[in-house]
Amino acid sequence: MIGQKELDSLLDDIEERQGTRCTDGCTRFMLGCLSLIRHRLPPLAEQALELAQRYVAGTVSAADLIRMRVDCWRQISGHEMETGDPSVCAMRAVICVLYP
Repeated sequence: MIGQKELDSLLDDIEERQGTRCTDGCTRFMLGCLSLIRHRLPPLAEQALELAQRYVAGTVSAADLIRMRVDCWRQISGHEMETGDPSVCAMRAVICVLYP
């Protein structure tokens, strides 16, 4: 799990690169934030988070991310816009880190 110090460091790095492409830093920051609420994620979202972390580490492919992203969208199909449902919001947040 990532700690506050690491999140602060990632945020500083993102701010320093303002105006430049910093996708990797943003993704690592989002993964760190999501890891803080991992215990509250629905099971599929937790699996998706783990896969996204493995992608950043270089152990899974972009195709794996696509398959998981499709599974996550299917999980919330018909409820995508229910912003009052914490499990839908959690799933949507995890979907954001399932892009190469």
